[in-house]
Amino acid sequence: QQFLLTENYRSTEPIVAAANRLIQNNSYRLKRRGDEQVTINNERIGQGGLDVQSLRFENADYQAEYIKRQVEKWIKRDGVQPGEIVILARNWQHMDKVRALLERRAGILTYTLRGENVKLIRNRVTQLLITALEKNPDLILSKEESVKTRFENFFERTNRSLSEPTVMTLIKIAEDIDKERGYDSENLSTQVAVSEIITSIYEFNESPDISIDPNAVLVTSCHGAKGLEFKYVILIADGFDHRQDKIESERRLFYVAMTRAKEKLILTHSQDSRFIREAKPTPYSEKLSIAPPQFVFYADLTPTDVHLGSGATKGNQEIIKHLREGYFIDLRAVNAGDNWEIYSGERVVGLLSKKAVADLKNRNICPGVFVFQPGEVTVRSVYRYVKTHEITGEILDDWYVVIPQIRICR
Repeated sequence: QQFLLTENYRSTEPIVAAANRLIQNNSYRLKRRGDEQVTINNERIGQGGLDVQSLRFENADYQAEYIKRQVEKWIKRDGVQPGEIVILARNWQHMDKVRALLERRAGILTYTLRGENVKLIRNRVTQLLITALEKNPDLILSKEESVKTRFENFFERTNRSLSEPTVMTLIKIAEDIDKERGYDSENLSTQVAVSEIITSIYEFNESPDISIDPNAVLVTSCHGAKGLEFKYVILIADGFDHRQDKIESERRLFYVAMTRAKEKLILTHSQDSRFIREAKPTPYSEKLSIAPPQFVFYADLTPTDVHLGSGATKGNQEIIKHLREGYFIDLRAVNAGDNWEIYSGERVVGLLSKKAVADLKNRNICPGVFVFQPGEVTVRSVYRYVKTHEITGEILDDWYVVIPQIRICR
C-alpha cells in the first residue's frame, strides 16, 4: 500500500502555495489529485506568513549587490543570526559574486557544502593536533574534562587563531564529542579515551557531517541543501535548464529549494525564469542607489589548482608551515607570463597548475596583464601532500603546500 506524505511542518502557507503552483506543471507526479497536494499541518492553518517575493535585475552584478544588501539588513538591522540564512543557486558560478561581496564588502562570513573541499585530515593544523593526541592515545579524559576545552588550550599554546576555519571545524567536532558523552551533565557524563577522539576526527574526514555554522551564511547549491531548513532563503533562479527532456527534474529541484524556507523566501533572477512565472510570487522592484563593483570574483582553490611538486614549495617548507588560514599572500605572474607564482612576502612558496591558469584566463585574469591587489589573495589551506608507492605503500613525497583563496571586489 502506498502512503503519501502531504503535511508540511516547515514552511508557511504562502511558501507552500507558491511551491505547489510551480510543481503542478510537472506531468509525472505521485500527488496528482486535489486532496493529495501538500499543505501545511493542521495546527498552523490560517496563520498566514510573509509573501514570496521575486525580483528581476538587469545583470548578475546588480543581483549579487542586492543579495549582499538584503543579507546585511537581516543581520545588522534586524538581528537575524547568520546561520538562519541560506543563498541557493542551481550552479556554483552564480554564487561566487555573492560570496565575494558578502565577505569583502559586508564582512559577513560564508561557507558552502561543496564536496571538493580540502580534506580535514590533510590540513596542517589537524596534523598538528593529531600528532599531539597520538603521543598519549591511552589517556582517559575524566567526566569533568571537556574535549572542547582541551582542543582550545592546544590551539592557544600553538598560537593558532580560534577563527581559522579548520580550527573552528575541529572545535565543532570536540563539541559533538562532549555532547555525545553527556559532558556537563551530572548524571549522564562519561569518560572518553584520546584514541576515541582521534577516531572521531578520522570519521569526520571520511564522511563529514552537514553541520550548520551559526556564525556564517550558507551559500550552496540546491542539491547541497536537500534535507536542510532555514528561516530565510534567497533562491537565485538563473541557470536552470528549461529544455524539454530536463525541465521536470529541474522543476523538482527548484521546488526542493523553495521548500527549504521556513519564514521568508525571495526569488531573484537576471535572466528570464519560467519557474518564477509558474510559482507566481509577488513581484518587487529594488532601486540600487550605488552601482555594484565592476569586477567581482571568488575562488576557493583546491589541490588540483596548485603545482604540488613545485621546487619553490619544497624549498620553503619552514615558511609554509608558519602560514595560517586567512593570512595575506599574493599571486604574481612569472617572467614568461604563462603562470602565477604564490608569494608569501617576497618569497615564492608555490606555483599554480595549468588547470588553474586556464580557469583564471577564462575569467580575464591573465598572467602579465592582470595585477592582484593587496588583500585579494589569502591562504585557504596549508595542505599536506603525500605520495606513496602503489605496491609497498612507502612514502615517496611528503610536504606542505599553500592552497590560495581569491576574493576580488573592485
